[in-house]
Amino acid sequence: DKKELPPKTVALTIDDAYISVYEKAYPLLKEMGFAFSVMVSTNAIDVNSKNYMSWSQMREMKKHKAEFINHSVMHHYLVQKDEKEITNEILKAQKRLQEELGSSTNENPRLFSYPFGEYDQRVEAILEEHNYVGITQTSGAIGFDTDLRKIPRFPMAESFASMDGFITKLNTKPMPILSILPKNNLIKNNNPPKLVITLKERLQNIQCFISNGKRINHTWISQTELEVSADEELKQPRDRYTCTAPTKENKWYWYSHLWIIE
Repeated sequence: DKKELPPKTVALTIDDAYISVYEKAYPLLKEMGFAFSVMVSTNAIDVNSKNYMSWSQMREMKKHKAEFINHSVMHHYLVQKDEKEITNEILKAQKRLQEELGSSTNENPRLFSYPFGEYDQRVEAILEEHNYVGITQTSGAIGFDTDLRKIPRFPMAESFASMDGFITKLNTKPMPILSILPKNNLIKNNNPPKLVITLKERLQNIQCFISNGKRINHTWISQTELEVSADEELKQPRDRYTCTAPTKENKWYWYSHLWIIE
């Protein structure tokens, strides 16, 4: 809606609907009065897996600022499925969420969290056709120009759970990007891939990395066009190019791009 968020605003999201969310995270979040979102793959709930929450536990959590988001039925690698299977994974999960948690669940907006954080142009197109916002596992802050099929979010679990890291993430801004090429993020024979970022303005002191933290090369094609490429093949199943640059306010511009290696 192009509205400014209040200061110190974050969205807390949790994949997947594990029982530990109910037993460990939920009591703390409830005590703090924090709203949060849980990404739900519905089949694990329907088969009463002991590793996941129940529908009744989710109904309880809804009373205390929890919302529940579509994470597919089976949590498959969607890029390996055909269009019909992808559509069924999305629409059937939405139906189950609304049957169990109410007709307004995950509507306005409709949100979909990609299983394993993986998507391609076909998955994006199906989400757009059915008016879904796509939530990724690539890192970054959200701005007015963020692609609604590629909403980024920072990891805050396990090795990413340091307070210093959290503060760094709070002090990021979306990189002022005009366009990205190629549109297709699947890698077949073009490994390592070349990424061309066209910026709205030239940024100083840009640095780019792959997922393991190794710095990779970048070249200015023009005043605002940047070509980024690793110097060795990316490893399966997925990797990312992440580029950062300091802002004038001592924060960080941040952009992360997903690659899926076939």
